[in-house]
Amino acid sequence: MPLGPSSSAVHLQPVPSTSTPAAARAPSNVTVHPVALFSILDHYLRRTDTQDRVIGTLLGTRTENCDLVDVRSAFAVLHSETSEQVAVDMEYHRAMYELCQRTSPKEVIVGWYSTGSNLNTYSALIQNFYSQETAPHPAIHIALNTGIEENQETGVKAYISSPVGVYPKPENAVFLPIPVDLRFNDAERSGLQLLNSPTPTPAPISDIALLETTLTTLIEMIDRVLVYVRAVLSGEKQGDKAVGRYLMDTFATGAEDLDKSGFTGSLQDTLMMTYLANLVRAQAEVSARLALVTSSYVLRARYGQGVYVPTGYRCSIGGSQNHIHSDIHCGSWPQTSIETQRCHFEASFRPSPELPGTLPAYPCCKAFNMATHMDVGIVGGGIAGLYAALLLQREGHRVHIFEASEHVGGRILTHLFSGEKAQFFDAGAMTLPATSAPHAVTSSLISYINSSPDLSSDMKLQLDEYPETHSVRTQVNGKTADSNHRGHVSPSMMDWPVPPGWEDKMADECMSEATGGLVQSLLANFNSGFESLLQLDKAHGSFRSWISATRGWPDAFADFVEVVMFGSNAFSLSCAEIIVRYMNLMLAADWRTVKGGMGCLAEAMAMLVGWSNITMSARVTGVENGPDKAVVTAEGYNGSIRGTFDKVLLAIPPTALEKLVERPRWMPDKETALRAINLEPAYKMGLHFKTRWWDSQRTNSLVEAISDHPVHLVRFPPSNKDQGSANGPGMLVISAYGADARLWLSLSPTERRSQAIRCLSAIFNDRADVDIARQLIDTFDVVWSSRMASGSTAFLPGQFSRCLPAAKRPEGNIFFAGEHLSNHHGWVTGPMQSALGAVRGVTGDFGIQALSEKDHEKNTHASQADGLHHTFEFRPKNTIFQDAVGESTRRRWDASSPQERIRNLGSRDRFSGHASSDARGRATAAAQPRTRRELKKRDSPNDISDKRSTSGTYLDVSGLMKGLKSQSLPRLVTSLGFNSRGLGDPSKALGWKATKTKEDFVASIRPEVESLVAKLKK
Repeated sequence: MPLGPSSSAVHLQPVPSTSTPAAARAPSNVTVHPVALFSILDHYLRRTDTQDRVIGTLLGTRTENCDLVDVRSAFAVLHSETSEQVAVDMEYHRAMYELCQRTSPKEVIVGWYSTGSNLNTYSALIQNFYSQETAPHPAIHIALNTGIEENQETGVKAYISSPVGVYPKPENAVFLPIPVDLRFNDAERSGLQLLNSPTPTPAPISDIALLETTLTTLIEMIDRVLVYVRAVLSGEKQGDKAVGRYLMDTFATGAEDLDKSGFTGSLQDTLMMTYLANLVRAQAEVSARLALVTSSYVLRARYGQGVYVPTGYRCSIGGSQNHIHSDIHCGSWPQTSIETQRCHFEASFRPSPELPGTLPAYPCCKAFNMATHMDVGIVGGGIAGLYAALLLQREGHRVHIFEASEHVGGRILTHLFSGEKAQFFDAGAMTLPATSAPHAVTSSLISYINSSPDLSSDMKLQLDEYPETHSVRTQVNGKTADSNHRGHVSPSMMDWPVPPGWEDKMADECMSEATGGLVQSLLANFNSGFESLLQLDKAHGSFRSWISATRGWPDAFADFVEVVMFGSNAFSLSCAEIIVRYMNLMLAADWRTVKGGMGCLAEAMAMLVGWSNITMSARVTGVENGPDKAVVTAEGYNGSIRGTFDKVLLAIPPTALEKLVERPRWMPDKETALRAINLEPAYKMGLHFKTRWWDSQRTNSLVEAISDHPVHLVRFPPSNKDQGSANGPGMLVISAYGADARLWLSLSPTERRSQAIRCLSAIFNDRADVDIARQLIDTFDVVWSSRMASGSTAFLPGQFSRCLPAAKRPEGNIFFAGEHLSNHHGWVTGPMQSALGAVRGVTGDFGIQALSEKDHEKNTHASQADGLHHTFEFRPKNTIFQDAVGESTRRRWDASSPQERIRNLGSRDRFSGHASSDARGRATAAAQPRTRRELKKRDSPNDISDKRSTSGTYLDVSGLMKGLKSQSLPRLVTSLGFNSRGLGDPSKALGWKATKTKEDFVASIRPEVESLVAKLKK
């Protein structure tokens, strides 16, 4: 019967048969692995109360003839369904698929899954979307019925779709079932049996017990087969030909080879291969070490001179005849006429100094650098990266910094609550240390910045001192006490039970008595004093063990001092860690704050480095170490960048270093150290109030409060003339570290703010006249543990001597810096001292000193330090829309090209802890994702309006307004793929019908755009 507009026939397109090409062949069977099913069930258990079902993407493989689909894994996809529309977060789907491709590149998208047995119109729309992802292969739909629906049993069903309707349309589809099997490997059988066991709380068993269970099961199976065979032979049962053939194939291999001698020989061969493999690996590591020593630096000294090689060894030339000699052909020095000559090289290896800040104790050593000016790439725009860049520029080298976030300074972040003066708080580092000898590098940096002629007067740093008279509140065990500094309380004041004789001992006085001599040694000579602490660390381990063994502190009193001075579980850290912390605490009277926030320090350093030498939102994904060069690859939302450098400095935390997709694998001790370095969770919240109610009835300014609540530390920025009186707005900051910070990690921003208000009400239980919730204006918090930095460094016992030397050891042309590679944790001094040691290694000059105000007199900043390196390669994704993911193009950018294009690669990285409130303290709704592909109902349940930008994502207002600012509306339309004759490339179009011209499109959207512009102007 003919089909046409007047026909009432229904068009049913059959599934492609096996006679069609393999590329379009429908699968005849689907196998699902348990991992995929467990992922679906886990997604279903984590759904919200309003979700009837969940959906996600299936990953797997296909056979060559495409008749079998193997579903190996799955991941969830965010979506929402209402009576009017269904929306799928396509950006999340693509990001997860790219991540899965990095771990399992052979697995591709084969379809999608959903829970429940309901197949409706929305299922057809989602099936159409996944059919485009799997084209030219049909998309598989797995429906997992959880058994919650009435009259439905649990089970798994698989479907493929075929268009159906008067006119064949993809949105009108019929789902055809296909066979589906659950398949698992023998290694997974034991785990599935354990999960399926009748025991209510199954626990993993040991290897021996598992082997016993497996052998017992095997014996039972053999006995069952033997009973069957005997019954068939005796005529009691009729034999099955299929079973007989299977038994014949199984036992046809013969058992004569399964003797004891064959097993022994196989075991010996295995042990020998393991021994030879370990021997070859050790030989390769030794050869690689020697290659690094000989290739990193050119030894062009005359016979009898020495060269200090900053890889942990000292190499001397000439001398005793009892050393090993080898011939090296050295090329001539750059910019010299010395011809290639042959020299004898002897290597006598001695360990280099442990601390990077000390000079090598070899008077004959002389460092030689391969190049007069080097190009150095720095990964990380924190304090370590910025300080290293300033040092290298002072020495005449060219630098470029790659920063993954949208601000410089690392864990320095200043948040502005409003445009009024001093209405801010530091969500990271808040104070500068005292101007003592251990922190001299910080003081000299402040002098360097303020004496720079390149900074305007408003960029100079102004420091505020803490008030001379202040108080500290301590509330522990429900008791409150105010004192003039932290820890000046006793157990009896807090009703803390301790052994007799310890009730009236002040925590700060006992701490000073126990560690006073060690702290004075640190203040006199930090390096030598720290060596003494390492001996304590080696002998006793944790601070709790040392204080108990040498000072006789009972555990109850140690717990009390720990809570009122440091935080929960702090005494489990190393002796050196706690004693250095206490040294900084003793200098609290000399702490200083930066007027305008600590962010001013980071911005001033970035200004001196040059913003053209910093690429923001550049997440480094790979570092390649070559014999003479190192390559850095970074990606952002707008493109990727690749730069070649003489040296690369990784000034990032170990967790960020471990997340690099492509990087060399180093020695086991270094890899172990990077994984083992302990990073404490860190959390901060700033609360903006209408008044400084905490100081309204006090004579002394309150600077901090200590409690045993989830809010362990409350800091009150001192009131100054910019903040006004106690009747004006004010901020306070709550902080938590280590075990105390873990209490906040699982809460949402609104829940964290509610908990903060409850804790403040308990700490200030004497201020019943103040309604803290009504006083609140706004909050902002940062969970640093969820960031790339993962909190503050806090070494466990033994990590200073075991992990630190290996973690900071250079690897060829790659060097390392950061707070975790220093002896000062939790202060800006640590990353700066680490950067100083790393720069000495990069340049080979161990006489480089810290920055000071005298450096500006030399005017050593080289002009070639500005601008991008000529070997940079930039691959933009789209130049109009921020959300574009168009086809990548490869283009080289030289120093004369516009550099603004790659100063920021673009990012969606935001701090998600912002929660606003009105006058009654109610939270606003959380922001929705900005980019989402929406499948909307328009005229009928089977019709959708798919409006896509060049990226395939839903067109958002921010990208449109960005285009309107740069060009007129018709030019914008043309750039999106339209021409005067109609629609251009469909892949670059917005999804309108091809019959519409540019003029029609402009006329259709002009009213909406003009209305939007009018609203924005208001």
